[in-house]
Amino acid sequence: MIISLNWLKQFFPQGANPGIKELTELIGARLVEIEGVTELAPYYQSAVAARVVDCKEHAGSDHLHVCRIDDGGAVKDVPRDDDGMVQVVCGAPNVRTGLKVIWLPPGSIVPASYGTKDELKLSSRKLRGVISYGMLASPHELKLWHDQEGILEVDDDSAQPGQSLLDLLDLDDYLLEVENKSLTHRPDCFGLIGFAREVMAIIGGEVSTPEWFNRLTDKLPVTTAAVKPTVTIMDDDICDRYECVALSGIDQASSLPLQLRSFLGRSQVNSISAPVDITNYLMLVTGQPLHAFDLDQVIKLSPTGKPDIVVRLAKAGETLELIDGRTVKLDPKDIVIAVGDRKKSLPIALAGAMGGKATEITTETQRVLLESATFSLYHLRGTQFRHGIFSEAITRFTKGQPVALTHPVLLQAVAMLRQYSGAGLISQVAESYPGRHTPTSFELSVSSFTDVLGCYHGQPYSSQMIERTLKSLQYDSVEVKANRVKAVAPWWRPDLVYDEDVIEDIGRVNGYDEITSSQPTRPYVAVEDDPMYQLHSLLKDRLYQAGGNEMMSYSFIHGDLLDKVGDDKAKAFRIVNAISPRLQYCRRDLLPGLLDKTSSNLRAGYDHFMLCELGKVHRRGRMDQVEPELPAELACLAGVIVAKAGLAGAPFYEAKCVVDYLLRSPDLQVSYVRLDLCDHSLDSSLNLFEPTRSAALTLASTGQLIGVVGEIRQSVRRAFKLPDWLAGYELYLDPLLGRLNDDIAYHPISRYQGTSRDVTLQVSLDTTFGSVEECVRQALDEKMADGLSYQMQAKDIFLAGERCQNITFHLDFTDRHQTINSKAIGKLIDHLAKKTQSKLKAKLI
Repeated sequence: MIISLNWLKQFFPQGANPGIKELTELIGARLVEIEGVTELAPYYQSAVAARVVDCKEHAGSDHLHVCRIDDGGAVKDVPRDDDGMVQVVCGAPNVRTGLKVIWLPPGSIVPASYGTKDELKLSSRKLRGVISYGMLASPHELKLWHDQEGILEVDDDSAQPGQSLLDLLDLDDYLLEVENKSLTHRPDCFGLIGFAREVMAIIGGEVSTPEWFNRLTDKLPVTTAAVKPTVTIMDDDICDRYECVALSGIDQASSLPLQLRSFLGRSQVNSISAPVDITNYLMLVTGQPLHAFDLDQVIKLSPTGKPDIVVRLAKAGETLELIDGRTVKLDPKDIVIAVGDRKKSLPIALAGAMGGKATEITTETQRVLLESATFSLYHLRGTQFRHGIFSEAITRFTKGQPVALTHPVLLQAVAMLRQYSGAGLISQVAESYPGRHTPTSFELSVSSFTDVLGCYHGQPYSSQMIERTLKSLQYDSVEVKANRVKAVAPWWRPDLVYDEDVIEDIGRVNGYDEITSSQPTRPYVAVEDDPMYQLHSLLKDRLYQAGGNEMMSYSFIHGDLLDKVGDDKAKAFRIVNAISPRLQYCRRDLLPGLLDKTSSNLRAGYDHFMLCELGKVHRRGRMDQVEPELPAELACLAGVIVAKAGLAGAPFYEAKCVVDYLLRSPDLQVSYVRLDLCDHSLDSSLNLFEPTRSAALTLASTGQLIGVVGEIRQSVRRAFKLPDWLAGYELYLDPLLGRLNDDIAYHPISRYQGTSRDVTLQVSLDTTFGSVEECVRQALDEKMADGLSYQMQAKDIFLAGERCQNITFHLDFTDRHQTINSKAIGKLIDHLAKKTQSKLKAKLI
């Protein structure tokens, strides 16, 4: 957002003229960050007003004119004729005798090129054989607004030949580039009046508010109502207030005074005509957007044959051609302005975003219907992203405009249209106002400000300071006495809800940097580490040791990601006011986002890597135990392992090896169950994994599900354009709390000779490898004597017939205290055989 300092100062009280350095520092510290400051004066050092004394056609051109201009002798060292006039050749179609213009004499730098690499410095030169001393400039060349159709016509009667453009248009100015994201909760500050109010409160004064700004209930003086528009709001949740009024006789060729048009240009708004400029002017001054319809086209399109406005949600299948020429398919969550009645109505505009082509104001427009309204910011944010509309108007609507603001702005728009465009009223204001509300009242103690904020310059916040600040911010009914503060929120501050909001205003306006630092009064007691934080730290260390590359991403994802993994979008939470069209849903799993980023990294040239993320997911039906009305936040860890050219062996075992390492703990025993044989509900994970080449992880002690590991389905790989050698895992962290630790005892390597055994077990084809491995480990663990340890590795799996398979394990035994006794190992193997035979009907080969 660009703010002209001189325009802002028009709302300062007389005599208030803070320096630019002091002002920007205070605004940056107490209101909003200033991202940049541009001084305008250097652009216009040489530009002066002049009058075209005579204008003749150039003999050697079909469009050039040879002009003699009067600059009052202000510019020195330029050739003049006997009458003191200067010769300038001009090609603008609107140049004529008697016109007041802006002249850039030789030696001037064209303002539009000032400070650029293509800076243009004027000189005296011949054009088709005729010498021209400088140029007559257009608004675009003067960097006022974008208009190259002709030279600037100075319509100010007070402008005198030779007067500096700096003085004429108050261009000794500074433009403040405001980072408006931090003002999202302050719609009043998106208008100059609201911004000036805050600035004046900060520097210790009170804003000079125009009288018309508080005309909340005034009526318009209509003598004859030629038309009677009506307004119907179909759903109170989508529109708090809608007002409109009809006018006729608007001169579309009229224009605002040059000073106001210049202020519009400084705010990056192009000057077009008085009717358009008035709506833009009032939007920038107050923050309230307006829109005008061609009244005759509205009546022509209306099924009732009258200007009956209906504010409603769009219907499935409806389309609308917008002013910019696009025809958009409307979404049922879009708010539309329609004409007709409750039973039948035709959309003519996308509410708060853009008007329709059919009712656009043109040079042929005789009568207009002027709209002033507020709409649901949540619906408009969706509309903004769905249709890619990021105008100044919708930016303000999505901040939540004050409902009461629509009326005074509409009245002032009518007054300005009558003054500058010759408009006449032909109706009273038609209105629907379901969003009426009573301003919030506050009562709190004086001491509460110090209790929350701390001391100001070492002293408690005084009742005098609190009263002065609240009055500067124009709170209503401010009363401070007997250690109590009473006040009513001003009608333009919908953000004031809680006592803390009032306290925040006092602290912010007077400066948080002025609060005295002090030590907390609570005792210094070390806070115990959060168990989830400890678990995160442990898992992060192990991920790095395993070669993982951690990434962080938003908890919100695009609906396309859910489609790619075959997930049902109805099972995910949809964000009503998404911050981006690519972040519409709460993620149900971490893996879809990881697969998307894996694809990006492969395209960037990385061939073999592991990408992982620790984060939270949300699933419908899983609600928070403390706050049951809110969805539960489920902590997860996920990873993807990929090799573009492939590696020897199945990717499942690579991923399983990482998971085994992550879950290594003396207090944790994990079982692997083939995914298609798992009894647990895995609706989201089943969409990603190949069931026969993946496994569910459960706690051996309780059977509780703690995650999934395996290879990714072919359809998912193709959707993300990923190679075949790919596996992933996702672990649920809550069941691991208190079970996973790093308290593994260290023992020096044994000095004694160890021994090895290969054990082959024959089991049925229905028996899973995981169950065999688990049973073998249980058998060995049961007979491990002190000092004796083993390492086990799966060596081979092969078919031994139509209904059985042989699984071979390689076992390495060591003893820290003595050389291993072969009889003891033999007993271990016998116990293993009996255990597996009784539990799995396995046969030792």
